[in-house]
Amino acid sequence: MKRRFTLLIPTILALPTFIYLINGHISDDHPWLLRRYAFTLFPLFLLATAVLWQAIEDGLRKERRRAFGLACFTILFMLQIVPSYRALATIEYRNLWAEASGFAERFGTRDLILIDRTVTGDPFTMIAGPLATIDRKNAVYFFNPEDYARLDHSLFERVYLLVTEDGIGRYADTFRNRLLPIEVVSFSFPEFGTTVPYTWPTASLISSDAILFEITK
Repeated sequence: MKRRFTLLIPTILALPTFIYLINGHISDDHPWLLRRYAFTLFPLFLLATAVLWQAIEDGLRKERRRAFGLACFTILFMLQIVPSYRALATIEYRNLWAEASGFAERFGTRDLILIDRTVTGDPFTMIAGPLATIDRKNAVYFFNPEDYARLDHSLFERVYLLVTEDGIGRYADTFRNRLLPIEVVSFSFPEFGTTVPYTWPTASLISSDAILFEITK
């Protein structure tokens, strides 16, 4: 009975993976899709590695086991040299928070800042969260222009919109002539990425110019 239960352990560990294959609760093109499988596949890989390692050691003579373990460790260590060097030599998103914090200094406690998701040049690198939690500004992520009518405007003296030039068209029908341009805000930061499959990611400089508007009443 115990032997049969042991054989079921890999199946039990893999069950959440099969559930996500049926319904991942996220779109297939979303970059965070594979994160859904990490917590289910990683324990399974650990178990499979342990079983494989034990099977290999059982097939080796005792005096060769230490040499085999040392060889595996050396190979794995050498494989990590290049990616580790690349990761340690570059700090992703360096200076981005400093730029965002400097941008936040011009706003008061009665100002509301609506921040479009593309202002930094990377839609998954948004500054609204740090501005709200670290700088204590009334900054929110803003994408749907129809949500503006649902806001309680009595809480704020001025409302601002930060958006790139390419994104202005999405808000034109809602705000029409109420967008008063204030200034251009620039962001730049290094980010890892790859354009060629099966190659090491390289750091490239992401730059973006956004326009700060005041939404007049």
